[in-house]
Formats: sequence, C-alpha cells, structure tokens
Amino acid sequence: MIEFVLILAFYASTFAKGDSVASTTIPFSSLSDCERAGQLARKLETSFKSINFVCAERRKEAP
Repeated sequence: MIEFVLILAFYASTFAKGDSVASTTIPFSSLSDCERAGQLARKLETSFKSINFVCAERRKEAP
C-alpha cells in the first residue's frame, strides 16, 4: 500500500512575538491531494511567517 505524507514546517521569524518553529505530518492517499493541501497551507503565510511543505511517498508492506 502506498500513501503520501505531507510534511509541513512553520517558521515564525524574529519579527514575530516569539522565534519558533513547528512541524507536523498528515497522511494522504494520493499525491495530488497531498500537494493541494500543502498549497492551501501556504495561504496561511503572513509577512512574518514562512510555511514550507513536501509530500513524501511511504510504502506500507502488507502483513
């Protein structure tokens, strides 16, 4: 079974209240859904934050 994992990295710059980084992962069944979600997450970006993403393929072996 193949799934695609969206890896998001959020960065709040030194102009923000605090200088922090956060990341999270979200599984998807298709690459197109994963990439679409990454692009939508980028719309949350402001002049003080950076949001980067990558979709990685993960293969699960059948039991």
